[in-house]
Amino acid sequence: MKKNVEEHGTQETTTSKEFKYKVKGFIALSLSVIFFSAESIMASVVMTTGINPLTLSVIKVTLGLLMVGIVMLVGKKSFHLEKRDILGFVAFGFIAVSGTTSLFMTTIKLTNVSTAMLLLYTAPAFTLIMAALFLKEKITRVKLVTVLMTMLGTVLVVVGYNLSVVDMNLLGVMTGLLAGVAYAIHGMMNRVFIKRYGPWTINFYILLFGALGLMILKSPWAIVAEGLPPMSSVLWIGGQALMVFVCAYTLFIAGFRYLEAGVGSILTSAQPAVVVLMAAVFLHEKLYSIQTIGLVLMMLAMVVIAKSEQN
Repeated sequence: MKKNVEEHGTQETTTSKEFKYKVKGFIALSLSVIFFSAESIMASVVMTTGINPLTLSVIKVTLGLLMVGIVMLVGKKSFHLEKRDILGFVAFGFIAVSGTTSLFMTTIKLTNVSTAMLLLYTAPAFTLIMAALFLKEKITRVKLVTVLMTMLGTVLVVVGYNLSVVDMNLLGVMTGLLAGVAYAIHGMMNRVFIKRYGPWTINFYILLFGALGLMILKSPWAIVAEGLPPMSSVLWIGGQALMVFVCAYTLFIAGFRYLEAGVGSILTSAQPAVVVLMAAVFLHEKLYSIQTIGLVLMMLAMVVIAKSEQN
């Protein structure tokens, strides 16, 4: 009898430790969503200046790379990279940064922002499939239900009552879905490399190779030739880089140390909801009742997935 009690107590302690471990992941990814969302609000201000989206991406990623490098030097973080992982990081940076950015921008050009956002946030569905195939993660009923809830919530939040904003241009839909795949691969690769490297090291190298990939699409000389943005815009872009690459990306990567790729992807899909809330609070944009339903649905999905991880 005493032995059974002791075993039961040990199991409870182990379960408690596992949940506390996962809580760190929930906190890291939740904070990353807040920083990603704040950067989106700042981006809406920068885009009103008429800056070319690809030029904006090149400058932002380059500034982010410099900032992360400075933080690593000051904090004495490791820059060490195993030879066997170099090609993996090259692919990681090209896909996660260059790929997602260029495909997302192309989708906006071919369709519109709302359609591009909807297609980008198909990423959790792709993550579940790829994580099951390559990382042997289980596709549970809870994961499937919460993915559907977040995707429906995203539609309600982004589209609202105006269904006419959805542009089903075939090429645009294809590039948008590919952006979703690239974003899903980001989470997958985080899960793989976080077992061998710290979040700052991973962040630095994906930004390095991501910046190089973007510069193939838009060289620094082309940016100089078309005219550099004014200093006020550069300061805003610097703020964006700080928010998204120093804060959001580092927390996003760190979160996958504690959580499965599928769970992490579901959590970060709450970004559209947080952006809409921030826009309502800080930019005084109107929040429609159908958007509120979408917000509630997405928040409920977060609670359900968190509860399932606790159990």
